[in-house]
Amino acid sequence: MEVAFYSSEFFQGLQVKIRTHAYAQKSLEQLQLRVQQLADRPFDIPLTGGGWSHAYNCPDDGAYLQLIDRHHHKCPICSKVWSGSPWDDTAIANEHWNYSMRCKEAAIVYGITHDDRLLSWCKQILLFYAEHYHSYPFHDKKGGTGNTGGKVQCQTLSEASWIIPLAESCYIFRQLGVLTDEELMRLKDNLFLPVVEVIKENPAGKSNWQTYHNAAKIWIGAATEVQPLIEEAIQDPDNGFLFQMENSLGNDGFWYEGAWGYHFYTLTA
Repeated sequence: MEVAFYSSEFFQGLQVKIRTHAYAQKSLEQLQLRVQQLADRPFDIPLTGGGWSHAYNCPDDGAYLQLIDRHHHKCPICSKVWSGSPWDDTAIANEHWNYSMRCKEAAIVYGITHDDRLLSWCKQILLFYAEHYHSYPFHDKKGGTGNTGGKVQCQTLSEASWIIPLAESCYIFRQLGVLTDEELMRLKDNLFLPVVEVIKENPAGKSNWQTYHNAAKIWIGAATEVQPLIEEAIQDPDNGFLFQMENSLGNDGFWYEGAWGYHFYTLTA
């Protein structure tokens, strides 16, 4: 029998696997640990948007910095501590990303364990972003307002990457019937559809960016039950999945940018 992805039957199947296979139990425990490391801290989603990950380097020797806290970043080579922009901005971007990823993982754990504390924590994250998304200033990685920028993140690529796990979380909770109609409407109107409008400002065509734009549209379409978004992500003649498959792959199936890093990065989306 075919089982719908993230349905109650899907999670029942995972429960059976966890009871009967040690590797599955270990995987669940690893998920729970990652989620709890963030969920046990004070709730502190930044109210400012994030910066560019490639700017998180020591100006003196170029080393990738080590996070001390949101406003302090240490060079592992010269031990100098840097503060302010652009380093704080990158740390903030990573905090947004961390909340998004842990929310998705917590939603999966909830589907398996029915731990209401995780449901409450995920709702807090989702509804926080729904309440505040409109207030994040639009910005790009250079501090301008070009169409490649975002709000919570500084690029449409990273805005799409950030929203995908949140949309996936919402989809899980919709499948399990644990969000009210009012909560679903708030998420749709105040978070997910506004993110789509940001992403649509930067149609990227033949690029790894567009694969993430398309993935975001599909997950948001599934979470909000807006079918045209899913169809657009697949069929858009200049940007959609079918366009990507026709124009962005060689005859050997290798991504056109010619590096395994880009190939698997794109495949993830």
